[in-house]
Amino acid sequence: MLVITQRTQTLQTILESRHKQLRQLIRETQQALKTAPDGHLRAHHSCKRRQYFWRKSPQDRTGEYISKTNTELISSLAQKEYDTKFLKYAMQEDRLIDALLRELSSQHLEDLYTELNDLRKPYVSPRAISDELYIQKWQEEAYDRKSFAETTDAPEFITDRGERVRSKSELILANRMNSFGIPYQYEHPLYLKGLGTVYPDFRILLVKSHRVVYLEHNGMMSDPMYLNHFMKKQAAYIKNGLIPGRDVIFTFESADYPLDSKTVTRLCEELTSM
Repeated sequence: MLVITQRTQTLQTILESRHKQLRQLIRETQQALKTAPDGHLRAHHSCKRRQYFWRKSPQDRTGEYISKTNTELISSLAQKEYDTKFLKYAMQEDRLIDALLRELSSQHLEDLYTELNDLRKPYVSPRAISDELYIQKWQEEAYDRKSFAETTDAPEFITDRGERVRSKSELILANRMNSFGIPYQYEHPLYLKGLGTVYPDFRILLVKSHRVVYLEHNGMMSDPMYLNHFMKKQAAYIKNGLIPGRDVIFTFESADYPLDSKTVTRLCEELTSM
């Protein structure tokens, strides 16, 4: 079922920004009209000649001829006509946005499910939910994880969320995404035609766009066999329509170039904006 997720805040932010711009433009236009010359401009096109006339009153239908050299007066009268129309429609739009903002602040579709009695919620399929509830349901999704090989000397890397990951670099990535509030699922299975089921290190929910991307960390790029395996997997992603940089993000390290924490931070900043 298609579910509307929370966009009210985004819409409200857009409207508030537009409202602020309109208010500023209205003030500037009103100020400009105070110093505009009286009367109106009449433009006439005859025999491939452009002529301009100054109608100083509504009763003056012909107007006084304006020399082409008097561009300042022509410009002032033309600007006045434009500003007058602009002010009219800007004020109309301003009133509409003001009314819409009042309505948006009074009731959100996304709040209807949240406000339901707890006895009713289990029996209702919401048609609109908040981002917070959407993220919660996404992260609570059950899936089969890849098992760990149990050895006595194997180090355990436990994230701030209390989940076990396979390497120090994955630990850094997981904890940094968690600190940025980036929803992720660790090693969520993904079927790639031509390769079979793989377990990307992270399946990430982009909150702003509600789009899912994958993050694969490649930590042994100095190893030729590992590199060949990576090239095969990357080709499989592309063949399945998952494009690097758009649908799947790769991070790398080698023996000489370990994963840089500043790079991870910059990556998380980008993920929160996508």
